Amino acid sequence: MEVVKVNDVITEYRSYEWNGYTPLSMMVKAKNDAGTFETKAYQFITNHRGDVLSIRDSEDKEVGSYAYDAYGNILTVEGAVAKENPIRYAGYYYDDETKNYYLQARYYNPANGAFLALDTHPGDEDEPLSQNGYSYANGNPVINIDHNGEKSWKLVRKEALARAITTIVGLAIGAHGIYTAARILKTYTKKKVVKLKIVKYITKFGVYKNLAVQIAAYIVNGIINVLGSSIGGVAVWILTRYFFTTVTKYAKKYVYWGPKVKITYINFGKRK
Repeated sequence: MEVVKVNDVITEYRSYEWNGYTPLSMMVKAKNDAGTFETKAYQFITNHRGDVLSIRDSEDKEVGSYAYDAYGNILTVEGAVAKENPIRYAGYYYDDETKNYYLQARYYNPANGAFLALDTHPGDEDEPLSQNGYSYANGNPVINIDHNGEKSWKLVRKEALARAITTIVGLAIGAHGIYTAARILKTYTKKKVVKLKIVKYITKFGVYKNLAVQIAAYIVNGIINVLGSSIGGVAVWILTRYFFTTVTKYAKKYVYWGPKVKITYINFGKRK
């Protein structure tokens, strides 16, 4: 609940509904011209990252809209409701006076793409960009998501993830076929090695280690029980079935080039 005061007099109450880190709606109880409180409900229209793009009233009429650049700098604000609403880029709370976003753990300045305080997480040894404790989303806000200022998460293409895990498992056990892998992974030693390698890979996307250990166990057990036609296919199926949500958006077919096509990503920042 947010309370708005003017000259120490309460003029407005605001409350918000969330789905994880994604804002869904806003209730505003404000004084009308007669001096009595009136309640209005608004719906947030967001994209895959959680940016509030449009605000619609109870009659589904657009009463406000925003446009941002990749780092969250506000390009346009349309409508009185949009100007008053503080929930904006990536669902963050926007401070209109300082032009910073509040991410719970730290404040973020979109003008220079950096936080105002150092991240408590030291970063990953094999990912140098994550070791800069001030940079936002490891310097890549198009792919990475930083929900609360503590550690960035990533959107990863499903097919790329499937290929990567197939390669990881194949190199670890010397076999890429699902049925051969299922047989080899029944040995304790190989199972342990593969789990450790999957944990190391999954944590690169912002997944905490204890959760990554659980995911690795599911993936290995899924391969052993042959739940799919490929190693990577099993891994992706398990990730989207039990752990994370997906988002579909238009992107380059071959990552950096080719026509724009619909691509499905796993959102490692949004649990089921």
